[in-house]
Amino acid sequence: MDINYENDLTKDTISKLVDIVSNYDVYDFISRVAGLNLIPENQNKSVLLDALQQYIIEREKIIYTSTAKMSSGKFRNIINELNDTFLSASIDPCENTFIQNIMFGGNNYRVFNGIDNTPAYNLQVLIRILFQYKNDYPNEFLIKSYMLLSFVLGISEEIANKLFISLADIKYDEGKRIILPASDIVSDYAELIKLPVDKVINFIDGIFDISEIVIEFGGHDIGDLDNREFYTKPFLLDERSGQLIILNVSLLPMFSFYKIVEWSVAFGIKEKMLKRYNEYIWLETEETLKSLGHRKVDEKELGINCVINDYYKEMITTVYTIYELSVAERGFYSEIECYPEREDRYIEKYNELNKTSVALKFLAEYITACPPKGNKHLGVGQYEELLAICSMIIEWAYKGDLFTYKIFNTPIEFLKSRRIGLKKDEFIEMYTYGDIYRRRQLKFNSSGLLRHNYKLELKDYYANLESAFMCEFGYKYSEFVQVVTAMIEFNNNDVICIDETKLKHELMLKDKDLSCVLIGKVLEDITYSSRDNYLKLPSKYKPWETYPWRFNRRYSFNRRPVMKKDNMLIWGNRQLYLMMEYVSNLIITGKFKAESDELRALIGKISYDRGEAFNKMIFNIINDFNEFELYANIKKINGKKISQPNGNDLGDIDILIIDDKKHTIIAAEVKDFHFSRNPYEIQQEYMKMFVDNENKLCFATKHRRRVEWIENHLSDIKAVYKLDDREWKVKGIFIVSEPLISSYIYKQTIKCISRAELTADAIREL
Repeated sequence: MDINYENDLTKDTISKLVDIVSNYDVYDFISRVAGLNLIPENQNKSVLLDALQQYIIEREKIIYTSTAKMSSGKFRNIINELNDTFLSASIDPCENTFIQNIMFGGNNYRVFNGIDNTPAYNLQVLIRILFQYKNDYPNEFLIKSYMLLSFVLGISEEIANKLFISLADIKYDEGKRIILPASDIVSDYAELIKLPVDKVINFIDGIFDISEIVIEFGGHDIGDLDNREFYTKPFLLDERSGQLIILNVSLLPMFSFYKIVEWSVAFGIKEKMLKRYNEYIWLETEETLKSLGHRKVDEKELGINCVINDYYKEMITTVYTIYELSVAERGFYSEIECYPEREDRYIEKYNELNKTSVALKFLAEYITACPPKGNKHLGVGQYEELLAICSMIIEWAYKGDLFTYKIFNTPIEFLKSRRIGLKKDEFIEMYTYGDIYRRRQLKFNSSGLLRHNYKLELKDYYANLESAFMCEFGYKYSEFVQVVTAMIEFNNNDVICIDETKLKHELMLKDKDLSCVLIGKVLEDITYSSRDNYLKLPSKYKPWETYPWRFNRRYSFNRRPVMKKDNMLIWGNRQLYLMMEYVSNLIITGKFKAESDELRALIGKISYDRGEAFNKMIFNIINDFNEFELYANIKKINGKKISQPNGNDLGDIDILIIDDKKHTIIAAEVKDFHFSRNPYEIQQEYMKMFVDNENKLCFATKHRRRVEWIENHLSDIKAVYKLDDREWKVKGIFIVSEPLISSYIYKQTIKCISRAELTADAIREL
């Protein structure tokens, strides 16, 4: 017969303890109780601590109005009375380690196990099937899961760091009473399980709502020893201090597991995910049994059919690296807000992911273009050596472009050791600029400010895109999406390898609207095929479109993620999806290299509209500072056209900023520029911004002449905008979407602010 440890007498006793607690600051009390879970000797006492917390939370918040702090003596008495309840008889000796390591995102995190036997193992397996192996789970689901795990594991590791706990120091207690240390230690531990709520909100902003993890007072079932309601929401909000209290730190691993499974239901992938989870555990168990000498396990006799493929043998490195890079970009702001000491490590990891991603794509392109002739399997060491070679080729080619485009003037020498010698000053200076702006832009792009407060309001170009796509490729944009989507949905395997003829047949069976001709056309444009010479592409492509260190190449793994060997096609679904997204993004940002007049015209229109939308957004941002008078798109002032002395039009002033406080008139030129990532792009940016030619003035010269026009027409400006007769200074600035690295590399003195830097003070300081 089951013993009822939580009998009526126990319930009555704990309820009376809660009556006492209601006369004191409930948040202070709960923090102290929660902090006791950080004492290793209390690892198996959480049944007592959890029960007390659940009984407190079950009451309505309205009864907890007191701010008086309970004395340490009174607190000790309550814990002793809790120890004396029959619940203590349910406590068993610990059979699990107090802390355990989990690998996630290339780092080790320590988690607290509590009384459960396998929370760390369960979560580790889930992490592996979600992030370390190729799958076709929705990106939104994976990003939500990644951010939750980053948040929870980061908290756990931070607490473990502050506790200075090592396995050698941990002591276990087989008794049945809560160990209560000195009051100052109780207070210290109570602080460790508190988090600033504003930083938590910044971390999870736009990914999931804080209400999904926070338990509210009142209206709860008491539950039982195995299931308290706060187990699925282990955080309590202290509105008085603006902090979140972790009710039991050992709940975090299983809470994360539960939350991810809950989200998988919403995304319709629960059964598929748990099936893969179970298959992984079975195969790992099978391998363990084999290592112990048990080689006669036949899963079929147990009624289990295992799917054996490369998923269980090898990580799909390329896809995982690219995915991890995208998540790293998104999570930068929240990570360093909560853990500022991690910024350098985060940037180092981000740069390494970038470097690895480019090298992996280069390797994929090369072995597809020039397939190996042998039949030996590549070892891990050889694979890493190839990646290192690819990375070095890219690095030295990049350095070569720095000299080709006259960005560097550093002398090159051949040393006696037959190595190439370069002075590092210019390299260090350039990389320093890049690092500063990369950090600033990463922080801004991942902060959620742009996404939630100010957005580019673009028109719907779908109808125009359909016909323009047809002119460019011979099929509509919707047909392109239809074929690619059919390929993604065709097979749930991690990597698909199929005969091209069979694929066409299968896709036509799956979607009756698809024809063999249409599928063939799309495949031709997204497939990377072999050729006699890696450096020689079909005639319509430029030679540089084979160079892996250059961006926006039409013949690249980004645009052609389907690899062809003989008549076999090989691809990964996530990369196929990213390709579709990449092509769409190139068009909408105006960077797609079109050949047809129709698509060129559409991209030109989109770029123009995007520029106008960016101008409008910047105007709204500055206007919300409530510091300046603003006027947009000024073509004439006091009836006088803004032009050169010879009458040539200088264009309009995007935003005229009048700063009454500083007696300054500022002409702002707004440009939706993209960050230049390689020497070629830096040089192109420099030519466009700073170098005049016979037919056209550069942006800098043109804007400087607008500023000169304003200086020469101050009386007109004062009259139109009703300015007083004080002395007014005139300035010109550029406001750009991303930093102009060329202005620093080529030592230009232009006054420029990126969107990420834009504040009222930044405008005034220029």
